[in-house]
Amino acid sequence: MKDGILAASGPPRQVVNAATIRDVFGVAAGVINDPVDGTPFCLATPRRMSQDRAPLWN
Repeated sequence: MKDGILAASGPPRQVVNAATIRDVFGVAAGVINDPVDGTPFCLATPRRMSQDRAPLWN
């Protein structure tokens, strides 16, 4: 949800991604898959890193 509107719908592996996190929360983040069960795991990018260079993940 963003501003009371559904921002994305579907399985977590399809909708939890860097673009959705940026659009909904306004932060740069990377998403990696948990090595045990494949669940998406979000990693916020520090502000200075997101301004200075591209994140280390997609």
